Amino acid sequence: MFSTFQSKVFQSNNVSVCFNHENKAVTQRQFVSDVNRLLAKYSPGTAPTSVVLYSTNTYKFAVSLMALTLRGCTVILPPNGQPETLKALLQQTPCFLGDSELVEPLGIDFINIENLPEQPGFFPLAQLVWPKEGNLVFYTSGSTGKAKPIVKSWQTINKELSILSSSYALKCMPMFIASVSHQHIYGLLFRLLWPLSTGHVVDTDLLHYPEHIAAKLKGAKQVVLISSPAQLKRLRADNVLIEQKSHLQWIFSSGGPLANEDAVSLFSQLNKPITQVFGSTETGGIAYRQVTSLENVSSWQPFSGIKMSVGTNDRLLLNSPLVNHKDYPLDDRGLVLKSGQFKLLGRLDRIIKLEE
Repeated sequence: MFSTFQSKVFQSNNVSVCFNHENKAVTQRQFVSDVNRLLAKYSPGTAPTSVVLYSTNTYKFAVSLMALTLRGCTVILPPNGQPETLKALLQQTPCFLGDSELVEPLGIDFINIENLPEQPGFFPLAQLVWPKEGNLVFYTSGSTGKAKPIVKSWQTINKELSILSSSYALKCMPMFIASVSHQHIYGLLFRLLWPLSTGHVVDTDLLHYPEHIAAKLKGAKQVVLISSPAQLKRLRADNVLIEQKSHLQWIFSSGGPLANEDAVSLFSQLNKPITQVFGSTETGGIAYRQVTSLENVSSWQPFSGIKMSVGTNDRLLLNSPLVNHKDYPLDDRGLVLKSGQFKLLGRLDRIIKLEE
């Protein structure tokens, strides 16, 4: 599937728009050119084995991610830009790319790849090949509450992108807007890689307030909104999107549970169901549902190729093409129905998520 659109999406002579960055259209030609500029900083023989990548600028992040991956680097993605987080990760590798102003005050030696001179004899890419090899390293809190590294291969990332593309139909070339960060697996997949890999437009602004979302809807015919439960709960209380609700094609929520009351209320206000996605950094996406009625709350529908079962103490067991282990145990209790759908009955651990 991915080989089908690689040549279509990333031709350097293609003038199609792939980003809306700072309210300006960025063409595929410009994106390929910017990736080439960064690739010219190091040849394959001099590229570092791993790099810490942190940038709040989604376009800069996308250029950096593609260039690092195509040079064979393992990309380490900090969950935030806090000094303690960056300092700990830069003890693993001295190489950094992104918002260097966050790293400079830390008083540690690091290599800012962006400042390296161009390597002689560099030949620019005529088109950008979609990554197939290499790893991304995410950091997430597990059942202990302590951040731990989760390594995801590009083969696994691409499998999940294929699942997303086949699960949700996109019509009329929608623009993807988001109120979640690309530094986490949900934001990376849904707001950046999915639209980028399928030739849709990525809006690079991080939308913190409903008014900012409303402004985006006014300027776009069709929009896919990538959000979180906490942000949607606040939207429900004062929904400024109602006038532009016809522009919303999909609304996604993940990162934590969305209250049924919030989901139903938003459906009533916007005439569009909230598509909730259940999963984790470790497992990838597992299932989805749309709750539109409190009288008949929808069960979770596993994505294609995913099967659930129940083990001891009602623990849910996962079999997924995104996970190497058979009967992978989740930290959730559940009930699996004859249809293959399932209901969640609560957590087995004592971890809760505040604001995702």
